Amino acid sequence: MKKFPKPESLPALMGAAGLLALLLHRLLFVVAVDAGGLPLPGHPLALVLLVLTLAVTVLAYMATRRLTGTPEYGPNFPAGTRGAVGCAVFAFCILGTVLFQPCAMAGVMSQVWRWLGLGAALALLWIGLFRHWGKVPYFGLYLLVCLFLGIHVTSHYRVWSGTSQVRAYLFPLLGGISLLFYAYYQMAFTVGFGNRRKLLCLGMLSIYLGLAGLLDTAYPMLWLGSLVWVWTSLCAYHVPPAPEKPQTPPEEAKT
Repeated sequence: MKKFPKPESLPALMGAAGLLALLLHRLLFVVAVDAGGLPLPGHPLALVLLVLTLAVTVLAYMATRRLTGTPEYGPNFPAGTRGAVGCAVFAFCILGTVLFQPCAMAGVMSQVWRWLGLGAALALLWIGLFRHWGKVPYFGLYLLVCLFLGIHVTSHYRVWSGTSQVRAYLFPLLGGISLLFYAYYQMAFTVGFGNRRKLLCLGMLSIYLGLAGLLDTAYPMLWLGSLVWVWTSLCAYHVPPAPEKPQTPPEEAKT
């Protein structure tokens, strides 16, 4: 375990790796395409980017896999303004996105996306107040955030899958899925079923994938807001272990 960085140093490492991946990813569209604009197979830059992504994934997993602590919300998310500010930033970014940008799909899906976005923005503002007060948010508030992130990935997958270059949408797709599960594990803490290892690991991957795909998304405001939210809403790195439940003494043998 000593060979891996401490968990508290991971956000900065993920941020640096994400920026490096962003640079490599953009270089691929300049030097690794043919005359028709299609990607060149087996280009060294693509291999380097793949190795970097695999290394980041392994690092995030290995550095968080031995974390222990109580799954209760309070010790993992102490009162403070940091988490509240992150929730507010993400809320206003979601609000600006659904009000001023169209959904990738028209019709009913577009309306569902927009209304869920409005609900998620209000929910995040309310969650931010709970974070500031040091209280446990309602389960349904995080559920609204999860539903919006889920419908965002679903409504845009058809557009992404219709793109000839997988590399053009791979990071937004993976980043959206990682962010969705990160929100889900945030929600799990509100009912006492939190998993610190999975939450922190997904948070680190969301930071890396979010930065790597920053220039590929059609929703930069939403993407930047999610990065701020993840960075400021990570659970505490060190918390006391969960209290042991008292064991019920065995019943005395009947004579």
